Amino acid sequence: MHSGRTAWFHLLSIAQSNGIGHSRVTEVLELTGLDAAAGRRLKGFSLGMKQRLGIAAAMLGDPPVLIFDEPVNGLDPEGIHWIRQLFTSLAAEGRTVLVSSHLMSEMALTADHLIIIGAVPSLAARARDVLTSEWTKLRSVRSTYRTLLIATVTAIGGSAILAYSNAPVPRGGSTPFDPVASIFVAWLEYPVLAVGILGVLAFTSEYSTGQIRTTCTAVPRRLAVLAAKAGVAGMVVLFFGELLAFASFFLSEAILSGHHRGVSLSHAGVPGAVLAAGFSLFVIALVGLGLGAIIRHTAGAVAALPARIYLPLIVLSLPSPWNDRIGRFTLLLAAYQVVSLHPRPDLLSPALAMLVLIAWPAAVLLAAALLITRRDA
Repeated sequence: MHSGRTAWFHLLSIAQSNGIGHSRVTEVLELTGLDAAAGRRLKGFSLGMKQRLGIAAAMLGDPPVLIFDEPVNGLDPEGIHWIRQLFTSLAAEGRTVLVSSHLMSEMALTADHLIIIGAVPSLAARARDVLTSEWTKLRSVRSTYRTLLIATVTAIGGSAILAYSNAPVPRGGSTPFDPVASIFVAWLEYPVLAVGILGVLAFTSEYSTGQIRTTCTAVPRRLAVLAAKAGVAGMVVLFFGELLAFASFFLSEAILSGHHRGVSLSHAGVPGAVLAAGFSLFVIALVGLGLGAIIRHTAGAVAALPARIYLPLIVLSLPSPWNDRIGRFTLLLAAYQVVSLHPRPDLLSPALAMLVLIAWPAAVLLAAALLITRRDA
């Protein structure tokens, strides 16, 4: 565009080259809000005004398909709001409006559909990229380290306190004591809630900051987002839980062995029980993540988490034998069975209890998957 030419004559020259009359020039100037600047020379136009002029030129032929490249560059907030409304109105008229932009957040607020033009990466490469992104999100916020620190301190401290309290041999001789199950009992409050909240925050933090719109624009398949978040948060908590389980076990055994009440790691059933204790934290984290995806609000999901974990235990107050028949399917009793060296005979076997333990996060994540594909971000 010639800097010495006015907006009116710039558009008129383009219109005349395509056999378009003067009236259409006036219409597009009014449409783009440049009618008051029609007589001004282009050298005095700001970048935003030049953007509007380019849009006016594109609209001269009243085309059914429009392609815009980085249309919001140089526009002030009022101009950005205007161009969003323009795109919406053009689409409502039945036109096809294609917009290319590197601003994912802007496209999340503007576009109805996303098209990625270019080389299509393999499924494995795409999965790796999404997992890498979720790993970066998880490790780049302080809440991750704070929740894991709370879980560590309370788990180690609780295990030590419980070991000290059970170390002395009761009067009347030694009574059966399960040092591995005692670790899980020590975890029932703060460590369990801490990793559950970590799972909640993996999802709700994006809704509270608005980043979820960018995430869903970059990864349109929302089930892939859910799977990536569950995979990353789950693997972090699983690795952390196993370290914590073995650390708690060795600390407890160091205390109990002084009173001849400990068992070694090589004892039958001990390795599997310790691994199951770490796995239980993985289960709780996935339940929290699923609740975060369903509720989408941090406070609400955090409030729902203990209700999901502890409230089912109310069935234990039912008359016998219904308390055990129903209670065996609760998350915590199923977890207790798989971490116990001496499982209760009136509950499910450890193998069936493990299936119940897996079913809890599977059910919550399935509900999250159904909802996340049916709701707006």
